[in-house]
Amino acid sequence: MRDAIFEEDSTRSKNVTLNGNLAILRGALIALKSRLVPDKSWPFIRELSSMKISLPYNMICKNLFK
Repeated sequence: MRDAIFEEDSTRSKNVTLNGNLAILRGALIALKSRLVPDKSWPFIRELSSMKISLPYNMICKNLFK
């Protein structure tokens, strides 16, 4: 899922620590989405996040989808 949504395999970085940290962040985002808004699609969330800047912050820090 991480590769399909976040194109994880196309990363060009050779830094193992950076790639590991990004993998953890991607996994956390997938877990948050499945807990907060399982009925919404990833493209919908990306589009909504680009229009409403506070949405990603609320999802990560406050566990809210508003």
